[in-house]
Amino acid sequence: MNKNFTLINKRFSTKIFLILIFSLSSFFSMGGKLENNELLELSAITAEVNTLTEDLQSSLILDVGEPSVLQLLNVNKAHMEWGAANPDIASFDNKEVARFIKLAATNSEIRWALPEGVEFDFTKSREFTLKAYFNDKNIDDVNKNLRMILRKDNDNTTQKAISGVIKRFGHWDEYSFDFSNVEIEDLTGYNTVSFYIAVSDPSDGNGGFQSTGLEAYFDEIMGPQITSSNVLVKPVTSKTGSSILLKTFGTTEELVVNNPGFTLKVNDIETTISETVIYKDYIELKLNDKVSTSDDLLLSFNSGEIKDQSDISLSYFTDVLVDNNTELFLNDMYYFDNTSNDIFDLSNEVSSFVTAEIVDNPDRNQICPSEKVTKITKGAHKNSQYIIRYNNLNLKNGKQFKVKLYQETAGEGISYPSKNYIRLQIQKQGTNVKLVSLFPYLVTQDSWIEYTFDFSGIIAEEDNEYYNQIALMFGQEDGDVNSSVGNVYYVDNLQGPGLSIDSDTRLTSLFVNDTEVEGFTPDNYNYTVELPNDVENYPSVSAVPYNTHASITIDNGEEVIPGSSTVKVTSVDGSESNYTVSFTKETPSDDATLKALYLDNVIIENFDSETEEYSVVLANDHVGVPVLSAEVNDNFSTLEIDETDEIPGTSLVTVTAQSSNQKVYKVHFEYEYVPSTDASLASLEVNGNAITLEDNKFNYYYTLADGTTEIPVISAEATDAKAEVNIEQATEVEGQAIVTITAENSEYSNTYTINFELENTPSKDATLSSLSVNGEEITLVGEDVNYTFILPFDAVELPIVTAVATDENAAVAIIQTEELEGQASIIVTAEDTEYSKTYIVNFELEKVLSTDATLTMLSVNGTPIELIEEEFTYYSTLPIGTTDLAIVTATASDENAEVSIEQASVVDGQATIIVTAENTDYENSYVVFFEVAQASTNALLSDLMVNGESLEDFEEDNSNYTIEILSQVVPEITVTTQDVNASVDIQQASSFRDLAIITVTAQDNVTQKVYSVLVLQSEDAVLGLDQKLKATKVYSRGSKLIVNSEENLDDKNIIIVDLSGKLLVSQKLNGNYTEINIPTKGVVISRIYDSKSQLTTKVIID
Repeated sequence: MNKNFTLINKRFSTKIFLILIFSLSSFFSMGGKLENNELLELSAITAEVNTLTEDLQSSLILDVGEPSVLQLLNVNKAHMEWGAANPDIASFDNKEVARFIKLAATNSEIRWALPEGVEFDFTKSREFTLKAYFNDKNIDDVNKNLRMILRKDNDNTTQKAISGVIKRFGHWDEYSFDFSNVEIEDLTGYNTVSFYIAVSDPSDGNGGFQSTGLEAYFDEIMGPQITSSNVLVKPVTSKTGSSILLKTFGTTEELVVNNPGFTLKVNDIETTISETVIYKDYIELKLNDKVSTSDDLLLSFNSGEIKDQSDISLSYFTDVLVDNNTELFLNDMYYFDNTSNDIFDLSNEVSSFVTAEIVDNPDRNQICPSEKVTKITKGAHKNSQYIIRYNNLNLKNGKQFKVKLYQETAGEGISYPSKNYIRLQIQKQGTNVKLVSLFPYLVTQDSWIEYTFDFSGIIAEEDNEYYNQIALMFGQEDGDVNSSVGNVYYVDNLQGPGLSIDSDTRLTSLFVNDTEVEGFTPDNYNYTVELPNDVENYPSVSAVPYNTHASITIDNGEEVIPGSSTVKVTSVDGSESNYTVSFTKETPSDDATLKALYLDNVIIENFDSETEEYSVVLANDHVGVPVLSAEVNDNFSTLEIDETDEIPGTSLVTVTAQSSNQKVYKVHFEYEYVPSTDASLASLEVNGNAITLEDNKFNYYYTLADGTTEIPVISAEATDAKAEVNIEQATEVEGQAIVTITAENSEYSNTYTINFELENTPSKDATLSSLSVNGEEITLVGEDVNYTFILPFDAVELPIVTAVATDENAAVAIIQTEELEGQASIIVTAEDTEYSKTYIVNFELEKVLSTDATLTMLSVNGTPIELIEEEFTYYSTLPIGTTDLAIVTATASDENAEVSIEQASVVDGQATIIVTAENTDYENSYVVFFEVAQASTNALLSDLMVNGESLEDFEEDNSNYTIEILSQVVPEITVTTQDVNASVDIQQASSFRDLAIITVTAQDNVTQKVYSVLVLQSEDAVLGLDQKLKATKVYSRGSKLIVNSEENLDDKNIIIVDLSGKLLVSQKLNGNYTEINIPTKGVVISRIYDSKSQLTTKVIID
């Protein structure tokens, strides 16, 4: 191993990755990922996690095409394609995404789990988001229901679900599933995540098969931060396999590396690591020889030291399996897209019981971008096929093939073939010897699917040059051959190991920084690649020749940008060709515009990226400043938000383009204008002399000098300049002036009265200046003469009223009340005794307000909930498939209490009922949590009966039974399920020595359990068998079929087939006990035989 280390600070693109997670939370927040298989836990110094992402709320837990922490558990009732082409690169720029096609089922699901020892940290966030793109495939009344479910240890009984809906079709959008309504403690240990599309309600009349064929593309699943007590390591290979990268994520930028020693075994043979290069945050191990897609790789770290600045280091490990993702480079071997096939040295092509024609692509997209494809229409034959014959077919370069296929939904009156598959068979013309074929079944219609056929390990090396033709077979019809006539398929180009032509100087692939050059074709020799504006290092160029025995030389010239690299291909016979890749830098973007501007996560009304100023009017009772957020149009631009801390005020959003061009968006905040209700006076004058104003006093007396003959003039000024002042002057000296003030809000007004009298004339003022009860003053208001005084509820003594007249010359007479809830009268007689005024004080005892803040009735959708005293939290389970929000109604125990209800905003949310007692110091809050009932997964029997009598040895977990009946009539099997909502299908035994099959399907229409009962006739249970077979039992254990006999069965053979007749196993038996692995599940038929006797048995394989 080379121990020379070179420190290089530059960008890096490589082939095999070993991800070392020093701080696991940091790793995921930075976009690190692991492939779907299991993470390896290596003994290492325990890392303190979350050191880099302490302030972050979430982390990237799945990014298609990159290593991911999530492990794929299963794909249920869906076709799944990883690394599919992005259908809309314009709205989401990841080239590789996941494609998820719904099959005919109620629930189509993809399910992941965290590796053992790794958990979600729900303390900062309980939200999951993903990017998704939906294609409705022209489905009528398409089902838009989505769902994400969390489970603990993959246990369906623990699931927590959040529902959503498809926002739109034909565009990438972000979807959020927020579990904040679930308490953190209730999510402890949850480590399984499921995503469902087109979730159907079995009661919708469509059998739950709604929206079959709906396509979903998704990527970039974000979730809560990840925590772990272990350092996790996941070795991964990438496309070309020319080196190994140890990518590290520590708590500091730079690694501390001291002579690290690594060993790589390829197929158990140690290979040479030619050079070790230390980068800023990763290590590259360059290999002398590239690894291929079929190689088994084991990596060991056995000497030296790797750690970060915080002394978090990696422990040694031995023979860690590298996940070999080296890309299989296949070449075109036959064109179905109207391109000439002359290059392939063909003998001829044969259409056998199919019609083939070049047509327009029925669904041209990123998966199949070809403009033209071949349309295949099935004819009347058991095997309809298209045969391609080669003059020179050599499989020494590989044995993998790919083809893209699109099957139309069968038309009216046309059935799919009984075996609806696409079979690729490799043949030798004129003989049926050594035929090999693979045949994936077609489960998805009206969509392009790429099928891979890997004959590695099937075709022997000595047969590499034996074959000369490839047949594509479109289904197999075992019944009426006319029933499937007219099935339509579309086929794109066939790819495979290629044809080895000594003079071939073409490339099959050309890469820059490990990414295939866009638009590459073998016959185009000149390319221009535009690099990011900020790139500093010259890109790496690599290539794969069409003929693997051709050699490649790459000349990077002066390694400057702009510049070019030349890839020279030298064929086996010495011919040469040159491919040129020219490099330029992109022009810095000037785009400093926003895509969206949000207030409290709601887009600003009438937002336009070219409009830079906005005015927002807030309600007067609005508290705080709305939170401003934004999205940029150009991902290369940066965003800075400066929010105001007061209202009125202005928040600024500054967008800086890659070119440093800036645009500033301004959002002005102000409160809505409310007209004033102030109808008071600031000043009041008589002939320029001010009258002293008193609050809430509207009646004034003004004394004029004796002998005054001119009528006094009033002037007045309102407190609010926007109020209207109207003065009605007196018409005589001893008259009255009236001043009316109308507030800006015209619903409010006050009237002031000024009474004039001459000096030494008896006063007409009969008003009070003060009024008290038991020494407590009552506030006098304007001309009001009626007042109410509340006495303590426990008062026993009669109240005493006192009063003082405004004019000292007026007389005051008080008639006190004679009872607690009575009335006192105060008679004021002015100096001019012709004028008087009577004030009334009514007494009431204080009312004791109720403190009862309880409910007497609480119901959900009209169904009452049983209320429990002192219990304020309730749970309501909604029917399966509920999508409408529940409506809560409630009635208070006290009719004077006030009830307010905040209904749930999501189906599985919560409603809050606030009960405020008549005495408002008392209040209770009731909460009703909703959850949608999940269909039961119980598919167990509670009883199994033979002719109406329970089977004595029945056990719910035991799937297989044998019974002997003393009768000439085959018995009837009946059952009872544990769950009344489960359904049962019973296939009765047709004769003795046959199986009765009981299939129990749980309420969820997914979970199933199959029971079998072998029915024997006690008098003749082994009739027709030799002694050895009479003593033989055949049964299953898991995925194995067991043959157990009291006799030696060396002279016996066994064949095993499935119910379609497909041969699964054929072998000799040895001894008296044999275990056979069965590669399928369900019912299989075994036949043990020799030349004289046989034993046939049906067995269920779990």
